[in-house]
Amino acid sequence: MSNEIINLILIVNILITGLTATFPEDNEPKDFESNEDLDLRKLLKNYMEKNRAYRRTSEDSSDDWHGRWMPERPSDPKPPPKIPHKSEIENSTDDWHGRWMPERPTDPKPPRKIFHKSDLENVSEDWHGRWMPERFSDPKPPPKIFHKSEIENPSEDWHGRWMPERPSDPKPPPKISHKSEDWSGRWMPERPTDPKPPQKIFHKSEIEKVERIPMGIKTEYCDDGKTNLSIDWDHSPVNHTCYGPKITPEYSINPHIYCEYISPEYVAMHKCMHEPIEYDDPIPLFGSHRPIWPVYGEYKFVPRQRWIHNAEHGAVVMLYHPCANPLEVKRLKALVTGCMWRHIISPSNLLSMERPLALVTWGCRLTMSYVDPELVEQFIMEKALRGPERVSNDGDFEDGLLKKAKIVSDAVDSKLCPNSKVPRNQIHKTDNGGKLM
Repeated sequence: MSNEIINLILIVNILITGLTATFPEDNEPKDFESNEDLDLRKLLKNYMEKNRAYRRTSEDSSDDWHGRWMPERPSDPKPPPKIPHKSEIENSTDDWHGRWMPERPTDPKPPRKIFHKSDLENVSEDWHGRWMPERFSDPKPPPKIFHKSEIENPSEDWHGRWMPERPSDPKPPPKISHKSEDWSGRWMPERPTDPKPPQKIFHKSEIEKVERIPMGIKTEYCDDGKTNLSIDWDHSPVNHTCYGPKITPEYSINPHIYCEYISPEYVAMHKCMHEPIEYDDPIPLFGSHRPIWPVYGEYKFVPRQRWIHNAEHGAVVMLYHPCANPLEVKRLKALVTGCMWRHIISPSNLLSMERPLALVTWGCRLTMSYVDPELVEQFIMEKALRGPERVSNDGDFEDGLLKKAKIVSDAVDSKLCPNSKVPRNQIHKTDNGGKLM
């Protein structure tokens, strides 16, 4: 009886061990098992059996798989790559117009399609671009050489610069056009050694044909003496403030008079405030300017684009460096204001430290290190009122005005420097060196 009990216990242990290896959850101690637990256990067994069957069938169906195979787990076996038959590749290359790219480097590459010579000749006639082989080892076709008659005809209509494809190709001679008479811009030679043509001076009648900006008429779209003034001067104190040492007069430095010949046919153009004006000379003697000229008198600062218009009307412009000797500046102011009503007085940092004092008229300039009263009066009596426009009306520009000018002889300055001791019939002429003749 005891042996039977022992055998029964062993059988029960074996069953329990087998069930535990297959279903671990069944080994958990439970007081009792309900009907629901038995149903769940059956469902789990059925699911695992179906999963094993699905995996066995999927391995058998790998021959019908046309996509890229992606294993679910890294440990799963990979199927071998599908290699298409040679007949399939030959049939598909005829309809393939792109570049063949194998999926793997180990895949065989199809042979390159070689066109017949007749096909290339027909295509080359319609090809207008540059031939680029796909590989460096491919043969290059010879360049197409046009007939002489074909080249001569289009060259007449070619206005650009001819560029050969290769440095060894012959270069055609440069085409020289005889259109210099129609060129209204600034001439720029190709080489510094090339001769420069003389400056073209337009006749007065030619300029009158062009719509010229009227003088002295204030308009907001062009010049009213108040709008867009920063284009000429941004009101910076640099132009009228001394930032260095005071300049001591040097009596060993002679005054210098410089004059330029201005053709009687020359007409200075008026430019609106949206267009900048530049000069070749720091202290210009003539040139384009603004339509509105300044009120005669002394200013905190007046830009060149304004006072050159006063000089065109015959006025004298007195300029002094901000660091000039105050006594010399005061003496020169007294002489200028005592000679004529039409004058402009303004500081200018464009003057040199050697000659910080200047008188400017239309076409002439006197620069000095010290004031020579006799030379100043002679210069004013000889060079003033020589502008091409004899206009005695006052201006409308008042930006920076400190003191208006006073009438000396009359409103037209009929008598220059009335208190001068220089005889009227002995006004001396001067040369460009500033010496009396």
